[in-house]
Amino acid sequence: MIHFYGGAIFFPLQASNGVKYFKDDDPAAALMLLAGAAALIGIIFLVSIARRILRKMGVDFSGFGNSKGFSTFALRRAAWPYRLDPEQFKLLETVFREDSITNPRRVLTNTASLDRHFRSYYQKMKQGADNKDPATAQRVLALLFSTRNAIDTLPPVVSTSAGPPQIPGHSAAVFRAKGKSYPVTVLRAEGVRVTISAPVNALGTPITMPEGSSAVLSCFIDATRGLASGVHVTGTSRNSKGTPVVDLALTGKSEVLIKRKSRRRTLKIACSIQTAAVTPKPAGGGTAVKLDPLIHSGYILDISSGGCSISTRGILKVGKMAKISFDGDTDGVVMLAQILRINRGPQLDAVVHLKFLKVPLKSMNMINALVFGYAG
Repeated sequence: MIHFYGGAIFFPLQASNGVKYFKDDDPAAALMLLAGAAALIGIIFLVSIARRILRKMGVDFSGFGNSKGFSTFALRRAAWPYRLDPEQFKLLETVFREDSITNPRRVLTNTASLDRHFRSYYQKMKQGADNKDPATAQRVLALLFSTRNAIDTLPPVVSTSAGPPQIPGHSAAVFRAKGKSYPVTVLRAEGVRVTISAPVNALGTPITMPEGSSAVLSCFIDATRGLASGVHVTGTSRNSKGTPVVDLALTGKSEVLIKRKSRRRTLKIACSIQTAAVTPKPAGGGTAVKLDPLIHSGYILDISSGGCSISTRGILKVGKMAKISFDGDTDGVVMLAQILRINRGPQLDAVVHLKFLKVPLKSMNMINALVFGYAG
């Protein structure tokens, strides 16, 4: 017992009968603790490697562990690269929520799956446009297609490929030589050897291409991807039908083209064409469109939200404006367009390329429905 000033008394710890109040260090326990920590770190490392390998194989983990179904947070994270505005994102959220989509990233990167959900929503809104509130429904349809176009036209990274490009046969292409561009058709493509239809001038006369001359061949290999490759002429001949053709050899690297600003669809729809003139109204009252009474018939060969190509035997001029009309699934579709260029077609036909200048909202929605395959 120890006495301190002030009367405090302290009893020091005492050991009796060999009892130890503190254990000595145990090396075996420390080794077991370190081994457990190392095993845990190893498991985490192996799981991380496995996830990376599965992602490269196409397995998406963004929807795993989501037992509650649709998640706005998951959709916002998946839709971030598309730079949608608030109204577009809200519509996308409505489409995905109604279909209870739990893996938005997978759907957004799968064109067929995405179009299936958008087509379903389009059909619902189309009924509203026909029956309930047409004006509001048309505005929603316009927002639907602007959202779909924004997703469809995410700019890709331009890259190059050292190997020969895979050019599909019987595809439309552009042959550029000596500063001029000519629409042609790829007739056959095998490795670096390509045969195209002979380029023709404005009168439809085949252009002579000297052997060994260099050029660039560009074409779209599907709805959104395209490529351009340097070529040189290896010879000219005629095919079994007597049509002049040009044989090419691909040279150098191919460059991936940026996709079109809007999807384009190949089809064949009967249409009518009337040239138009815009004249100012008296006393500064704006402008008026005066239509030519002569109506030309033709067929729309391809169409997008920005323009179309038409095959016709009508006599038309580059730079002129024209009213284009055709029958949609329920009503007529009309648009005011400008003729950009005219190419010679087979026989007496001409292929007229037009840019849309003014299209009523309802007609534009019908055009987009055709382009994306939602109509019918």
